[in-house]
Amino acid sequence: MFRILHLSDIHIGKTYKESDSIACRIASDIDYNGLGGIDCIAVTGDIFDGQVPVDKSEFLVNKAVSFFEILLTEINSNQEKKQISKEDILFVPGNHDLIRVENLEKRWSKYHSFLEKFYGKIPDYYFENNYSLVKEYKEHKVVFIGFNSCEIERKKLFDDGYISKFERYIDNDELEKNGIDKSKVIEAMKAEVANEYDDYGFIPLPQITPIGRKIKQLDDYTVVALFHHHFYLFPEIACQFGDSSLIRNYTEVIQQLRYLNVSVVLHGHKHFALERPYITDDYYESADNIIDVFAGGSVGTDRKEEHTFGVLDLYEKKDDIKLKHHKFVYNGENLEPIIRKQVPPQKMTGRVVKLLEILKTIDADGFKLYEASAEKAFKSYDDCNRIISWVSEAITGFVDVYKYLHNDHNNILFLLYAINYRTICYMKIVGKEDSYFESASKTWSDFYDQQLTKTDFMISKDEYHEMFMFKKLKETASHCDLMLNKCDNKKSQRYLAFTMLGMFFTDLYLILTKYADDFKESIQYKVNIKIEENKFHENVPAPRIVVKSDADRRSAYIEMLCNEATAHKMAVLFIKEFDLLINMKTILKL
Repeated sequence: MFRILHLSDIHIGKTYKESDSIACRIASDIDYNGLGGIDCIAVTGDIFDGQVPVDKSEFLVNKAVSFFEILLTEINSNQEKKQISKEDILFVPGNHDLIRVENLEKRWSKYHSFLEKFYGKIPDYYFENNYSLVKEYKEHKVVFIGFNSCEIERKKLFDDGYISKFERYIDNDELEKNGIDKSKVIEAMKAEVANEYDDYGFIPLPQITPIGRKIKQLDDYTVVALFHHHFYLFPEIACQFGDSSLIRNYTEVIQQLRYLNVSVVLHGHKHFALERPYITDDYYESADNIIDVFAGGSVGTDRKEEHTFGVLDLYEKKDDIKLKHHKFVYNGENLEPIIRKQVPPQKMTGRVVKLLEILKTIDADGFKLYEASAEKAFKSYDDCNRIISWVSEAITGFVDVYKYLHNDHNNILFLLYAINYRTICYMKIVGKEDSYFESASKTWSDFYDQQLTKTDFMISKDEYHEMFMFKKLKETASHCDLMLNKCDNKKSQRYLAFTMLGMFFTDLYLILTKYADDFKESIQYKVNIKIEENKFHENVPAPRIVVKSDADRRSAYIEMLCNEATAHKMAVLFIKEFDLLINMKTILKL
């Protein structure tokens, strides 16, 4: 997976709050929501606000350099294992980044000065004659192509409609009687311009073709295009406001994007954060011929209450998933819940929820630490993996649970932690494996300190771990309910619910596959069934116990193939005991 932070329309000089604070908050909210591990930052124009006087250019350039240096420092501080450099921040210009003059050198002087001050020396992946770029990431087989879509022209005093009416309704003969040449009048009207400028989107073909030659040398890369202006109408914008800033040669640009096998387009400009698949005619040849377009909105302008940015995950071409987009939306100072989209879209029913795969996708660093800890506690590793498979299958029928796991990956971490820690506790309590518990508990305590203490969990570590040491799950549930009742933090309540879910399936698995003889005392007064010591597991082999889920009925059930009738009756009674515990308040919180 390759992770991109997409920023657009910062408008330094007219930001809604101090720009350095915006940089810090972007990095902090990315880290808090488990989306660290940024590989690249793509900035699609309007770094500056063009309404600020030209004589403040140097001040603005320094503010912009400070913004991106702070952002880079903050992001790297949050992802120590994956450091990015200044050359991993890619810029394309916006219409506010140029100065409205005829002289091309002066027109781009502010933007050129910014690039030089930020990088020290403008990297060689830029074409300095027009500020387009080609940046390749060989290891990930991802290449960025950036275009300068910004053009300006002096405003016309007479638009085409006015000239057309003049040409149609003003009689030529009448003008000639007064010595006036109608054609020269029209020519003069067309030539008359004001001192003010109109800007518009346009990507000339001579800018595209050199990039095309470079891209053709790369085999099987994911190609991401960056530019500022949008290249097709967004109905939400056009119907409400009209739209005159569309890239004027959009038909030609779209054709060239297809020639270059562009898969994703990131742009800005309209301050609307919209996502669209762009489908061309060759879609009917292959469903892969779709360009996924992400408009960045504005992360900084003071002209809107809503501010946005996105984190985009690109997957390898061999994967079933093409990309995932995570949109951060601020209304005023309030960060709304992250809006997540996947291409191709997620199928919410009929799919097995694979806990470790979700964690690996959302939090690669957390997944690596979990795997390292689980392998270190090697004696419980195989059992815990099977329990995780049971839980994954059991919750598949519950769409809402999947949403909880995907929207807050800390729910997965608490669930996995509960499975592993309860397993080693059970091995100590029932299996009398004290020495193993001593070493394994240290491993998982370190994991807790590194991962779970960073969450909003309001329960103390000691009180939380106390409930793992009860032998009977019913006593564990009672202790958990006490914590639940005195904690009004919703996230903490949910983390406790997922903890109990993990412990429930852990105990069920361990009793059915390892410790049935110890659990027999729970049912001995309820039924007159006896089975010899150490015979239950011989007659109910672990590989023959399978958890299945019914999405339509939103239920999970257990299938067993037993060798002996008495063992089967006992297994059914064991499961009924656990069934009685399903009404635990903490599990029902889910």
